[in-house]
Parts: sequence; structure tokens; C-alpha cells
Amino acid sequence: MYDYTEFKEHKAYKYMEDCVNDRLIVMRKNHEIVNFKTPRYVKLQCKAILDDLEQQNNEDFPYYFDIKEMKKIVNLTKIINLGDGLQRGKPCFYALAPFQWVIILNLMCWRYKSNPKKRRYESCLISLSRKNGKTALVGIMMIILMLIEDKYGQYYSLAPNKELSSIIKNEMNKLIESSPYISKYFKNVRTELRCQLNKSTFQPLAFNENRLDSRQISSYICDEVGEFPPNSSAIESMTSGMQNVVSKLGFLISTAYPTENNLFESWVEYSEKVLQGLVKDDKHFSLLYRPDDEYLEDYLNENCIFQSNPLSVYLSSLDIHDNMEFLYKKREDSINIPSTTTNYKTKLLNIPVNGVVGETYLSLDELRPCMIKDYNWQGREVYLGIDLAFSQDNCGLAMLTYDNELRKYVAQMFCFIPSDSLEKKIKAERVDYRRYCENEWCYAIGDRIVDYAWIEEFIVKVLKEKFGVKVIAISFDKYNATATIHNIEAKTDIECVEIPQTFMVLSPAIKKLKDSILTYEFAYVENELFELNCCNAVVVSNPSGSLYRVSKKSSNFKIDMLASLLNAFVTIDSFEVKKSVYESQGIDYYDNLWDF
Repeated sequence: MYDYTEFKEHKAYKYMEDCVNDRLIVMRKNHEIVNFKTPRYVKLQCKAILDDLEQQNNEDFPYYFDIKEMKKIVNLTKIINLGDGLQRGKPCFYALAPFQWVIILNLMCWRYKSNPKKRRYESCLISLSRKNGKTALVGIMMIILMLIEDKYGQYYSLAPNKELSSIIKNEMNKLIESSPYISKYFKNVRTELRCQLNKSTFQPLAFNENRLDSRQISSYICDEVGEFPPNSSAIESMTSGMQNVVSKLGFLISTAYPTENNLFESWVEYSEKVLQGLVKDDKHFSLLYRPDDEYLEDYLNENCIFQSNPLSVYLSSLDIHDNMEFLYKKREDSINIPSTTTNYKTKLLNIPVNGVVGETYLSLDELRPCMIKDYNWQGREVYLGIDLAFSQDNCGLAMLTYDNELRKYVAQMFCFIPSDSLEKKIKAERVDYRRYCENEWCYAIGDRIVDYAWIEEFIVKVLKEKFGVKVIAISFDKYNATATIHNIEAKTDIECVEIPQTFMVLSPAIKKLKDSILTYEFAYVENELFELNCCNAVVVSNPSGSLYRVSKKSSNFKIDMLASLLNAFVTIDSFEVKKSVYESQGIDYYDNLWDF
């Protein structure tokens, strides 16, 4: 029996409850109390933790929250003192904000039932604005790990350059020098920090200066990941160095950056997918303190400040208002000095400013109610949409019909990837393609490149034999599809229709599909990869704002299946369909209207 009653009394637990129930408050200088909404993904992570605490006594749940470990860490924080800041000299036990306790205790205390020495969480992502205690937090975490973990542990910080990476080491030195009960166990040398209690070391690294491979790594911190190049393998190299470690932890932390693409944003997107349930990873923890989408149109809204600055909010409750006053001053500067606006948004509100003018096409909450487990396609007349990519990339196929009885469009989507790229794509995109293939949502075909002949066979033969459908037309984007379409036309009498990828052609289909989803006039056969496509797609408008299309460049993930479905919608919507069986005496009539 795992009893977590003592944890319920801790400020970390109470903070998570407040987050889930939208009970967060900020206190103004005049002592007025203002309630504000919990950032969406913080709320989801806190709810997941509270749910896990409830189910830890279930036999099939593999983890438990270790109360003894919690007590050990709490006692350690009573002898580690802050070295600087508004609360310098105070023991961390009193100075840590509730959100910082949530991070420390959840990362350190969740354990495997089968091996209590093994911690649950192996990766952690924290997104915070500047001056919210990031460096002190990771410094405290590293000191605790060096004191209580196994002998000869090797701990590292990683940043774009040695100066940035050394900031954490410098913070650790301040903490240690301000803490007489632990300072005798540490020795600071030029290149590293040593804990003589168990012979562990901490060393700052720079990915542009140090060789990262061939290191035995116990845990690591990557600071200011927003400055890492989008194609950097630095984090992968650090993670592979922990392969033989029982309790490992990769800690990623950063503010937003004014760049269109960076490595941190790809990890933020991954964390969002995990919290939405689109990707299954119960060993990944994240807290994303960013303004919710509803506030982004007006960045001057003070909710943007509250949601992205948890330390400033906490300090205001202690009647310490310096941080909050600073933020209000910078907000005024962003109005009066336009050149400061980007810095204010990215560094103080934690809003990634990437230059993309667009908006998310669909949320999972909008899409998921339209999901069905299965559908009887036998005898259905269908419209196919295909979106073929380079031979090493994802290709999409959508099968679409209109069900008169259900009064709904019904679709089933398929994805095709090269077999030899499977493991590489799983690592690079952090998406479980192997499971998707097992569920036949995706097919790994060919070797190093996608086998287009296999896709042709799938369209011409497999769909008919396996699903019993009659293909009326195939809609395609001619990019990379010309040869495939010619082969299909040579083998069949299926009408193949090129869909120009223009605002004028695609905008009606984009609107039709979304309207059908929001009014529950659309159903799709279960496919989590298709859900990832939709929920990470970004639509952009033409200069007048009157027409839309989905932008592959601006979207946060592959959207091939969504693109193929939109192509099919252009086709099916170009036929005048008599949807009432009474009006048509049970027969559907199609008038070809190929005038785009």
C-alpha cells in the first residue's frame, strides 16, 4: 500500500491542486487579489501527476511516489542556502516557490515498483521566462544528485558556448559557499566541481568546443536550448551517454527565442503531444509556462505576464513586488519603444516569435469526438487523395466517402514511409512509428526510399480486395506524383484529377473539412498519426485574409495525410451529390464539375 498522505500536506501538492482547479492568484502592490487561469499544459501535467498518485496502488501501474525519498530531499533543502537574489541566505526549504517544488519532488521521488532505485522520469523540459529561478533550480537539483546518488557519478551542463554552460557551475558554487553544512564536501577546481562525499563530478560543456560522444553520463542539463541549431545532435549524444545508467535524467530548460526554428521548440511540441495524449511517454515530464493561445492576440494582456512568470507571481504573494513591477515597466517600454517588443515577448513573456503568420488548424479536443473505431467500407464509392513526397519522406493517402445514412463524410487515412528510415524517424521525430505500423495506420515499405510501386498496388488492388470499395477518382498534387498517376491511369479507368495547391482551390476544402468536424458531420477511422497531422497543422491566409491553405513549411509536424484528405475533399466537393435517398430513389447521382 503506497500512502502519500504526507505529500498532500506539501506545498507542491497543494500547488498542483490549485493549477488543476484554476485557483492560481497574484497579489497586486495594493494587496488586491487577482485570480488567473492556469497555463493549459501546466494544468495537464499537474492533472496527470494527481491522477498517477491516485492509481499508484493499482497492480498494473508500474510506478510509485517514494515518501522516504521526499523526506530526504526536503531535509537537504534545509541546509542548502540561496547565494544571491531577493531571498539570498535563506534555506531553499523556505525560499523555493511551489512550482519549483513540483519539479524537484516529481523528478526525484517517482520510482519503479520493480526497482526502487530507478527513477521514473528520464527526460524533463521546463519552459520559463527570464528571471524565474531557472538557474538556481537546476543548480539545486544537481547538488542534490551529487550528494545522494551512486558513487563516481558524472554530471554535465551543456550550452552553445562555455560561458553559458558555466553559469550553472557558478550558481552551484554560490549555493555551496552559502551553505556551511555541505561546503566541506565540495571542491571547486578550474574545469569542474567535485563532491568528495561520493567522488562525483560536475563539468560544464559547450557543444561547439567539446567532444560529446564516449562520455559516461549520469545526468545532464541543457541550458538555453533555444540557441541550439534545429538539426543539432547534441542532446542525442548526451542521452546516448546515459545508456548504462540506472537512474538517468536529461534536463532541458530555456526561454523562448526569436528564431523560426530551434531545437527547444521541437521539444516543446513533443511535450505538448505527450500531454495531449497524442504520444505515449510516461517517462517524460514538462512544465510549459507560456501564455495560452487565447491571450496571444493581445500580448499586453496581463494574463500573459501571470501565466509565464510563476516566480514573480509567487513573490507577489509574499508582498515582494520588485519582479512584477519590472515586468509592468518592460510592458510599457514595448509600447513606447517598438524595438524592444520582440525581446519583451520572447524573454519576459516566453512567447516564441517566429515570423510565421498563421494559426493552428484544429485542436485535438475539436477533432477527437469525430473518431470511430471501425467502418464498413464494403460496396462504398470512394474518392482518394494522395500527397507524395520525396522518396525518403512520408507519403499520405486518404479514402473518403459520404454516408447518406449517417449524414457524414467518412474517411480513413494511411501513411507510407521507407523501411530503413523507421528507427531514424522514431528518434528524430520522437513519434512511435513502430506502433503505428502495427496498427496499420502507417506502412513501412521499400528500403532506403518509399516503394511507389507498392503504393500503386495498394490503390489499384489492395483497397478493392481488403475494403471492397470502388474508387471514383484520385485527387493528387502533381509534385512527386506524376509517374505514379501515369501508371495508375495506364492500369485502370479511374479518373485522376490534379489539384493545384493554391489558395483559390484549397480554401473551400479547408473550410468544408473544419466545418464538418465542428458540426460532427465528419468521421474518421482511428489513426493517431492522422491526429498528429491535424493538430500540428498551421493554416496561412492570402494577403487579403479571405482565403486559406495549410502551410507545410509553417506546420509543426508532417501533414501528408491531412494534405491528402484535403485533396480528396476538393474532388468530392466538386460533384453535386444528391444526399437524400428519397430524392434519388436510393441512387447517388454525380455531376462532374471540374471547373476550378
